[in-house]
Amino acid sequence: MLGAFFTNDQGDLQCAGSAIWTNNDFVSIPIWGEYSGEDNGFDEGESITWLLQKPNGDLLELVVQFGDAAPNIYTTNSITWVETIQLLDVVYGCTYPEFLEFNSLASTDDGSCSEIAVLGCTDSSSYLYSPYANKDDGSCTMEIDFSHENTGANHSILILDDIPVEGASIDFGDMLGVFYANSLGELVCAGSFPWLENGIMPMVAWGAQLDQGGFQEGEAFTWILQKNSGEVYQMQATYQDEYMSTYATNGMSVVLGFTLVNHQMGCTDYLFQEYNTQAVFDDGSCVTPHILGCTSILADNYTAIASLNDGSCSFENILSDISALESELSEKESIIEALEENIDVNSEPIVISLQQGWNMIGFTLREEMDPVASFQEIVADMVMIKGNEGQVYWPEFGFNGLDVLEPGQGYQVKMNVARDGFIFPDVSGQKMELTPSVPQWALEMAPEHPNTERTLVKMLNLLGQEVYDNGIRLGDVVLHLYSDGTVEKHIH
Repeated sequence: MLGAFFTNDQGDLQCAGSAIWTNNDFVSIPIWGEYSGEDNGFDEGESITWLLQKPNGDLLELVVQFGDAAPNIYTTNSITWVETIQLLDVVYGCTYPEFLEFNSLASTDDGSCSEIAVLGCTDSSSYLYSPYANKDDGSCTMEIDFSHENTGANHSILILDDIPVEGASIDFGDMLGVFYANSLGELVCAGSFPWLENGIMPMVAWGAQLDQGGFQEGEAFTWILQKNSGEVYQMQATYQDEYMSTYATNGMSVVLGFTLVNHQMGCTDYLFQEYNTQAVFDDGSCVTPHILGCTSILADNYTAIASLNDGSCSFENILSDISALESELSEKESIIEALEENIDVNSEPIVISLQQGWNMIGFTLREEMDPVASFQEIVADMVMIKGNEGQVYWPEFGFNGLDVLEPGQGYQVKMNVARDGFIFPDVSGQKMELTPSVPQWALEMAPEHPNTERTLVKMLNLLGQEVYDNGIRLGDVVLHLYSDGTVEKHIH
């Protein structure tokens, strides 16, 4: 079989005329040219590739020399004759068309077929781009339906004259339309027009009315462009104001420019596990169908193998359990409330009335506190405090032998004057240091020798420093502090 081949728009050889070879008779081969841009024949002046296929399947390329030295090209309505035919050397390569490495000129397979050809649109800027395709099949030019329905509800759009277009060109006659998403998630045209060379271009976007499809209130406009040559692109419009990017019945938008959108391809069918909510156009990647059922692990009829919830979940058992738990919780809340009321009563501060002279009181707080900080409020009216073991806090002399007030312990408090309404303050973390001193009245009192049986608490010199018997010299003046709250000045 002898054939004349042209190179189509995909770069592959395609037959445009053939005949069976005979040894003794003339062979006539009509060669067809392209019709109306349909890529189905030779272009004017295109070189002719001659191939011969043997009965055993071997494919050979031929070099044909026309008579009168005419060139080996296609010319419409011409006739010529073959003077010589020369057989080319064997061409090795991938001879299987389903592989990307397929060589249409190869006559003998050399094992170079390695990558399966995946047909699709390989133009990454196209709206129909398939990221999985490695061989273009011309699908970048599929037809888009720009027809639309007059629903009675509309939104006016003005496209200004000579606006900027980035990433793609828009030429006279190209179709531009606004699309909405129907209930199946498919883009449907709701307004379109052919692009003009100049002037302001008005168009209408139709809204949904009763059972008629269209834009919903607040739905964003999606712009699709189809070139005269068939390429399809998604465009992003720039508006005069941000609110103009969405539909509003009786609204108006002004478009200031367009930019090519690098959209995302993917599975657009939500019934498949590969479903991509961001995908604008389906790329054939929907493979694994969802198994419908109840996917809530808490439901009575939970289906472990289900991958998509179908709304069939029943929760009667868990609702019954929740009701029982709520009843139990209500009872426990009542108990807690009663306990809190009891705690409130027991945690109210205890008010202490202090009489002039000696008082016996208990320390009412639950944590140890510093005695100096605790009695700071009434220190001006207080003489001293004594603990169970005779420890003394004596403010006037800057002496604190108590260290801390212990919870539940009793203390004797001597007051110069009565004080009502005393409450132990919470002074956690506070520690007030005292400086030993001698009050003025002690400095002025006349010295006297002890003449009663009392307990000596401490001896101080006139600088407020504690002194002991072995350190007192003859003639030293020493203050004796007694357990009954009296002070005597002695000369040794």
